[in-house]
Amino acid sequence: MSWRNRSDLGTDVVATVHDVLRIEDQWTLDRDRGFTWWAAEYAQSVWSDLGNFHNGVTLYRLHAEIELVRGRGHATQCEVPFTQAMCDANLSAITYDPHTDLYKLHCSVYAHEDNKEWLKRVFLAAVALQVVDAELSAPVLAGAFDVAPACTTHPRSGSRLLRDPVLHAEEKFFRPSGAQRSRWIGSDEWGEARSRVGRIAQHAVTDGKSYLEAEFDWCVSGHTLPIRLEIKADKPHHRLGSGLCAHLYMPLAMAVGSRAHTALELNALERKEWNWCHDLGSWCCEGPDLAFRCFVPNISYSRDILPELGHDMAIRAGWVNDMFAHGLPITA
Repeated sequence: MSWRNRSDLGTDVVATVHDVLRIEDQWTLDRDRGFTWWAAEYAQSVWSDLGNFHNGVTLYRLHAEIELVRGRGHATQCEVPFTQAMCDANLSAITYDPHTDLYKLHCSVYAHEDNKEWLKRVFLAAVALQVVDAELSAPVLAGAFDVAPACTTHPRSGSRLLRDPVLHAEEKFFRPSGAQRSRWIGSDEWGEARSRVGRIAQHAVTDGKSYLEAEFDWCVSGHTLPIRLEIKADKPHHRLGSGLCAHLYMPLAMAVGSRAHTALELNALERKEWNWCHDLGSWCCEGPDLAFRCFVPNISYSRDILPELGHDMAIRAGWVNDMFAHGLPITA
């Protein structure tokens, strides 16, 4: 049965993405509970997992993933520059699949009846930005690090010569919205976000206008500093402009190569596991820190996003603490 003929929330959101982006059937392949398509030279897949009944609610995990570059024997050498580049991540993580030798961008969200309206907005932005990011970054990465752009063609329609309009989404929609003041500055959700983060954090503070900061337990022996969270509405993205930026910082003394490999390992674990927080953003190497970065563009504003993002980052802090406590390899 085609995903188009299924009737559940997960495939409904997939259909919304398909319809809003006006994706042409000529450049699409159906897959189980979703589709793969070509906006230009890179294949992107959008799909929904089967529903998972949890705490009285049926959750559907939705994924978007696009092929970026092939390692061609240089995948390991690329770990440091690629994870450093993800300091500018927006809504997707960078992952590496050794079985296919592919670096990819991936994100996922958990949809249910109560969050579906605002989640569609964020997921749609993530899908569009993945396509734009792949087209912008894959040729640059390939030229700089002797890897190959993961260009493919539709098995029936061949190469796409006329690029899809989604590739102009950044200049037509994201940047004009981002040129305005962040819609989260002065909004009334900061107190609710602090309350939700504070249930998990050692402590959390906000000015009620533009920032929230929190600290979390950190189990690694020899490190007395906590995990730190910063959420700011006055820190614009260098390409997308205003929005909402969230950072987790891990106090972890590691060689840069080990830190980069750990960032990729954490991204792979988030892609694979149901860790009960939206996988929006990426683990990365930021200066001397292992960090997680997420940026929600202005165009995706909803009053539910800030409390939800804060709660997700708090869950992620606990999750990564548990990962290290239970033996995630650390190479100093």
